[in-house]
Amino acid sequence: MLISVACMFVGVLDSDKLAYGLVVVVFIAIAHPQFVDGPKYEDLVALLEQKTVRKD
Repeated sequence: MLISVACMFVGVLDSDKLAYGLVVVVFIAIAHPQFVDGPKYEDLVALLEQKTVRKD
């Protein structure tokens, strides 16, 4: 994302293309664990919920 912002400041990308590109990057970052063999989002949320319950 930082490289994309730097390209916008240099003039390689205009702001419209940057905005669409960053939306895609955020989607990929959020969805990536759902598509590969890593931990699923629901598993990570359950783990965080267990850890917060122990601290209370």
